[in-house]
Amino acid sequence: MALRRLSIASSLLTLLASSVLMTGCQYPDDDNASTSASPSSLNPDSADTRSYITGVRSTTTPGVGGAEDTVTSVLSLVDDTTGAEVTTVALDPLTSAKVAQAFTVTADGYQAGRQTKAYYVYQHKLYEISLEHAGNVLSKPTARQVSNEANACEVREVVERDTSAQTSYLSYTTGGADGLCNTPADNDVRTALSSSDASTATGPAYIDVLRDSTGLVTRLVGIDANHKLVVIDASTQTATNVVNGAIPTWTSTDVSGATTTHFHSVTLFGKVAGTKDKIYLRVGSDVRTLDWSTSTLSATAVATLNMSQAPLVHTDEDATYYVDVIPGVVPAAAIAVVTPEPQAAAELVLMRLKPGQNAEKLASLGLTSVDEVPEVAAHAMTPSSLAMVIRRDSGDTLTVIGKDGSKRDVALSGSMARVGIQAHLGEVLVISQQSDTSVDTSALTRLDLGNSDHLSALSAAASLVTVINGTSTTIGGEVPSSYLLWSESGTVRSHNLGGNNTLTIANNSTLTGWNGGTLSATVSNLTVGLLRGLKSATPNAESLWLFNAAKAVGAN
Repeated sequence: MALRRLSIASSLLTLLASSVLMTGCQYPDDDNASTSASPSSLNPDSADTRSYITGVRSTTTPGVGGAEDTVTSVLSLVDDTTGAEVTTVALDPLTSAKVAQAFTVTADGYQAGRQTKAYYVYQHKLYEISLEHAGNVLSKPTARQVSNEANACEVREVVERDTSAQTSYLSYTTGGADGLCNTPADNDVRTALSSSDASTATGPAYIDVLRDSTGLVTRLVGIDANHKLVVIDASTQTATNVVNGAIPTWTSTDVSGATTTHFHSVTLFGKVAGTKDKIYLRVGSDVRTLDWSTSTLSATAVATLNMSQAPLVHTDEDATYYVDVIPGVVPAAAIAVVTPEPQAAAELVLMRLKPGQNAEKLASLGLTSVDEVPEVAAHAMTPSSLAMVIRRDSGDTLTVIGKDGSKRDVALSGSMARVGIQAHLGEVLVISQQSDTSVDTSALTRLDLGNSDHLSALSAAASLVTVINGTSTTIGGEVPSSYLLWSESGTVRSHNLGGNNTLTIANNSTLTGWNGGTLSATVSNLTVGLLRGLKSATPNAESLWLFNAAKAVGAN
């Protein structure tokens, strides 16, 4: 299971800054591997243990005499009751930290619990720091080095080994042969076990993991030094070759005529609906099925992708859905035209993968010329539909496609420089769109799918918009949204998606020096959260708001 983070840009829309229950590490270098976050709750078995809230604070010192600016960053641990900064640790500039989170197993997925540890890179080494403290005792934890890695660039994923989240698999990037993080062509992805010490070597990257009924990782799939897929037993660390697991190659030729052999990339494409025993792997352009029980990769593809990166992948209990392009489609109206010869057009399509079947086209998203493929700017899934904002030269539409193949379009007005949507289990979608003004504000619109696609405005001048997700997620990785928060006219407002109710959250405390680019919310315990954002009267300072994440009202 992998909870996804939707990252739009700047201050428009960010999800919670933590990594939760990630079961898949992607290999080798897939920028679409996004993480997501969800609020935490107190672990029922450890009611007296709480967790600090984390955030990265950066400071930029202007260069003198043409020199480059100097950026320094720290990871801050904040008391979730008072907003007081308890301690900080340095981390490499322009990097972030990933958080491990305890969880419980539910009938259809997982329930997120207390955050346990944060992982980060400092001076190209991996570090772990505990976030847990007893009740209101604000201890200052000490960071410890993980493994002997000395060329790390950034932690990408945290894969909790079991429900306690005391030990995790850390997927991270390295500087590669040249040792430089800013030359990604040779950068590598590796994995370290968080319980290792500074004398322990790291291992190759994992693609995904299999959990048993208790949530314990039992097997991992990755790629060995011989470019073959292997399944690794988590308890013994013994590797078994995957049947049909040799990674195919492709060649490139440079201007001198010399050829180079490359191995296709292998990434996790998605879960197979209705089962935990199979997953879809993308091998080059092919989607193939891995069977955990037999360590076998299907010899033939269930789908062949034409887009280098699928803009949408969702899995529910019945199927996996994704968006792709079918190239070279000639519109029927052009067939009768003899001169000039009709130009083939591409068709943007929503595809469906049912277990044990090849992919099928569920709905067309429209024809366009090959070099003008529409952009799927944002997407979300409800119990009965998939919704996506599709951007074309002629305008932007919210396209809603039922899982029965029905389709309807809702035209969106106004400038759409950036956009995000969220879905709630009650089939309510919230659209955030950039307004065409001189300031960074957004229009927030609520779409009720159950009321003839009725549109109603939440705000015409929102800024620093943040979404707080629920604490549960399905096996397929879907997680419902709970609250939409934003800054407006010097206040912070919260909209409960399920109850269609908007409240104002009062300013509670101030912490200066935070990077003011975005408004972000993190939730350490379900009942208490932390919200930060720019103060309109002092652009270079920020305020912290404590709030009740369960009720979206002021905490104190």
